[in-house]
Amino acid sequence: MNRLRWAHLTVSLCLTACHCTFEEPPDGGDGGTPPGDGGMLVHCPADLNRYIDNSGSGTAQLRAVTQAADLIGGPTAHGKVGDYLLSNDKIRVIVQGKDRHIGPQPFGGTIIDADLVRAGAGQDQLGEVGLFYNFGRTLDPQQLEILNDGSDGSAAVLAITGPDTANDFISLRNQFRDTLGQSPAADPYTKVPLLVTNYFVLNPGEQRLRFITAFCNLSNTAVQTLAVGDLVDPGYLLELFNPQACTGGFGYGGSCFGIDRMPWFGYLGQGVAYGYAPYSVGLGLTPESQNATMSVAGITGSIVGAPGLPGLLSWFNPNAGTRDGELRLTPRGAGVLVRDFWVGKDLADLSSLIETSRSRLTTARPGNVAGTVTEAGQPVAGARVAFTTSSGVASVATTDAAGHYTVALAVKTYSVSAWALGHLPSPEQMVSVIADTTVPADFTLTPPRHLTVNVREANGGAMPAKVTVMCESGQCPVTQAMLVKYQDTPKDPINPTVQLLDFVPASGTATFALPPARYQVWVSRGPEYSLHPNNGVPQTVDLRAADGTVNAVLARVLDTQGYLSADFHVHAVNSPDSIVDNATRALSFAADGVEVMVATDHDYVTDYSAVIAQTGLTPFLATIAGEEASPMDFGHYNLFPINRDPADAINGGAVDWAGADSATLSPRLIFEAAKTRGAKTVQFNHPRGNLGGLTWLKADTDTFATHADPAQFRMAPAPDATADNTQLLGYGFNAMEVLNSGEDLFDVTSVAAKARFNDWFTLLSRGFRVTGTGTSDTHSRALATGWRTFVRVGQDNPAAMNTDTLTTALNANQALATNGPFVVVSVSRVEANGAPVGTAATMGEVLGPDTRGLGVTVDIQVPEYLDITRVELYMHRPQDDATCPIAPSNPRASTTRVACNGLANSNWPASGITASADVALTAGDLENVTQDSGVTYRRYRKRVTFRLPAPTEDNWLVAFVYGNKSVFPLNDAWPDMLGNFRRVIPFALTNPVFIDADGNGYDKPPFKP
Repeated sequence: MNRLRWAHLTVSLCLTACHCTFEEPPDGGDGGTPPGDGGMLVHCPADLNRYIDNSGSGTAQLRAVTQAADLIGGPTAHGKVGDYLLSNDKIRVIVQGKDRHIGPQPFGGTIIDADLVRAGAGQDQLGEVGLFYNFGRTLDPQQLEILNDGSDGSAAVLAITGPDTANDFISLRNQFRDTLGQSPAADPYTKVPLLVTNYFVLNPGEQRLRFITAFCNLSNTAVQTLAVGDLVDPGYLLELFNPQACTGGFGYGGSCFGIDRMPWFGYLGQGVAYGYAPYSVGLGLTPESQNATMSVAGITGSIVGAPGLPGLLSWFNPNAGTRDGELRLTPRGAGVLVRDFWVGKDLADLSSLIETSRSRLTTARPGNVAGTVTEAGQPVAGARVAFTTSSGVASVATTDAAGHYTVALAVKTYSVSAWALGHLPSPEQMVSVIADTTVPADFTLTPPRHLTVNVREANGGAMPAKVTVMCESGQCPVTQAMLVKYQDTPKDPINPTVQLLDFVPASGTATFALPPARYQVWVSRGPEYSLHPNNGVPQTVDLRAADGTVNAVLARVLDTQGYLSADFHVHAVNSPDSIVDNATRALSFAADGVEVMVATDHDYVTDYSAVIAQTGLTPFLATIAGEEASPMDFGHYNLFPINRDPADAINGGAVDWAGADSATLSPRLIFEAAKTRGAKTVQFNHPRGNLGGLTWLKADTDTFATHADPAQFRMAPAPDATADNTQLLGYGFNAMEVLNSGEDLFDVTSVAAKARFNDWFTLLSRGFRVTGTGTSDTHSRALATGWRTFVRVGQDNPAAMNTDTLTTALNANQALATNGPFVVVSVSRVEANGAPVGTAATMGEVLGPDTRGLGVTVDIQVPEYLDITRVELYMHRPQDDATCPIAPSNPRASTTRVACNGLANSNWPASGITASADVALTAGDLENVTQDSGVTYRRYRKRVTFRLPAPTEDNWLVAFVYGNKSVFPLNDAWPDMLGNFRRVIPFALTNPVFIDADGNGYDKPPFKP
């Protein structure tokens, strides 16, 4: 008897005869091993012979990984000894063994590495693919077995079995409840009495790993109804492609906000692509064309059999008799979910494989399109050829070194065009696909022009910089809207008036390909430097008939001695929602003049040190390793420094806040865990909104009491919790984002920004000396940086940055946040005639007690191309105070800064400003900084002074500085919901100067709830 058939028969009979007598688990607990005879786990059966095909050439193999040589290798190769390798003559796939790491698939038993069989080093670029059902559940792998190793010439089969458990990293329950008003009918917080087996089947000669999940209902009485699918963490620089995406091609978002229909979806990498193609729930081998995908923070989940948003919503109809895609398991019953995981060289390879394999199960017979892309008679390698219909983009082919492509498609008429980086798209061709026939379609591209940019520092050497190429007429020859069918533009939005936004490396020279046209070019390096050209007018470059060159000289015009500029919230490829490689991320920051980059990938410890050294950026950029603890439903928190664990290939040793077999850590406990890992700074990220901890935890900012039920987040009750305070938060953080480019879009007058200012001011008034920071929270390549925070560390050389010095100064409020102006506020005691007395205090310092009034100096610098128009001072006022809850009838309801029960408070009355002054810069405010080749580089410097009465109790003082000129090309905002790019104006805020009224320091804060 065939070994595989023997194994399957044995499993089926054993389950039926011996081990299928489990009772429904009692209430309480989650997961665990269901008892059987002798406490053994067995398989949930599936008829695996339906998925075996031995007609392919060669053999398939399966073996446990016992040495590093068994692994695949590649940019995101995370396999390790103890995992399993399935291979044939076409593909190699690693299935993870039992594991525990915080991340989208926290328990193992998943597809973790995959590549084509190739000469030389492996090129795995996959993140992870694994089971995800009921919006937040998976299996806990307990038993891993090689059912067939392929040595008999048949398929290789791996079985991984375990009970139902919660995916404690990601659950959509709370998000759905808040947005739709109720939790799904398949509640992810409800344990399900299941035995689950994942079968991984690799046939000889195939480029797919068949992924079959069998579910066994262990209840003797209850029907189980499951919403079934998978969760995909994309991995490296993979571009998401869905033939029915609402974006019109690549990426997610668009009019469907990340909830799309899909017949299959894929990821396009560099020389490899991955495809996910499901079959109808419970039917095994009927291709399913109606499925839903949900992409959140780059992670894509599926509901098989649910037609997009309507299918998803059927799971929120409490009166529905049936729901789209449901897998209904009768008492003691079983069911299967089948999907194919494909590995190809590009999307055309995937779509060809999927169309061909599905045609064998239906009456449809695909045809082929093949052709060559050339320019000036020469082949174009890496060009993309898009095939579209009224339903969307069916496939995208990538040309090989000979400029050739081929693709198998369903019999239809397609609109087809080609494009390559730096080129204009070709004219559209209409191509009709004929069954079993190859139809030709060749394309000729207009050759691009080349722009060479050379950059040096005034009176110095080469340095990195940012290049912004604008379209002279405002109408670019190629826009992102035109390119979405060729590449994942939604992840990297660029203003439609900009043709190119790119970076010059440390060598000071780079060449860029552009479509022939006239352009206007800016070269910049952040607000500390001048622009090129220095006259405030971009350089016109005519690339219609010839290539062009820009020679740029940039001068450091702001005096920031003693300060390093830093960004404490940075994402790149180790975050699922970013497709920026680490070398490009480092260059983008050095080119934009940020001097310290703190790595804060989602639940991944990244260290940029090696890549900074390798790219020659050490003189320009320092780094600190860290992570962003990223729960979806109770806030995000940056932890740094945290040393990367080199032995942990999965996530570098990130803090496991979800707890696995124990309770989820509250933020209060996450802060404590970070400190045990050596973190000196904990930053409370975007505290308001969909990812805001103050919002989710239902916090009162007057006392920091929280009212959220810890069970809502799978947390254990805090031992000191009371009826009025669930004690989930605590004071273990040092910094708070009050400016976040991805959240506020640089609009400091927005409701969101005002609410964060109020939260920060309230904490300061209560005596919690938390540092206000400005960060980019960047995930994209083009809009790389944003708000930045200058920290007073006593020197301004990135190569000499000391992590302890920087975090100590940051935690001590010695900082300012800005997108342009450099601002230092100092406060001194003054005589009646205005003469200062004693030593002045600046940000983070305490001004000693005195009965004399305050003299405040706000020292502001901006480069010549920016301005300042207004300065505002803020201190605590009695009107700021209130005690939660605050009744609408309370006279302070319209003035207080206090927020209650997680609701944001955006009060911003004019009376809340302690003092203000309108400012007009004049020629007298210009200061010469340096000269180079006859060009003078200057800055504006303005000192604005105020006289204030002496406070009678301890207080604090913060300065806000506004301008009116656009900061472009230094920064551009993310597009709003309508796709519009908001005009960004200069703004900066200082951290507080503390004022001692009684001689004991800032020990009696003015707000005492």
